[in-house]
Amino acid sequence: MNKYYYKDGTTSSKYDSSKEVHRVDGPAIENTNGTKHWATDDKRHRIDGPAIEWADGSKYWYVDDQHYTEKEFKRLMKEVKQLPKVLRLIDPREWVRKL
Repeated sequence: MNKYYYKDGTTSSKYDSSKEVHRVDGPAIENTNGTKHWATDDKRHRIDGPAIEWADGSKYWYVDDQHYTEKEFKRLMKEVKQLPKVLRLIDPREWVRKL
């Protein structure tokens, strides 16, 4: 059974297009085949790894719904780690937009 996590705190086995998929502590969508999708505010988003992990092992990196290759993603995260600690406390979608 698929599992969808929504911003309003509810979960469901069926997708509801009237709600925003959202989860900060794990994948927002977990498919029965093993595919996982990370999302916040209904956007593909993950800063500690790939935002989509397909059941076949392929991976895709997204930050604030913007696609990156693995190499681009690692370079972006390296730049972020070099920011002063106080800036890293800001919502990641804000500092990524400014890079």
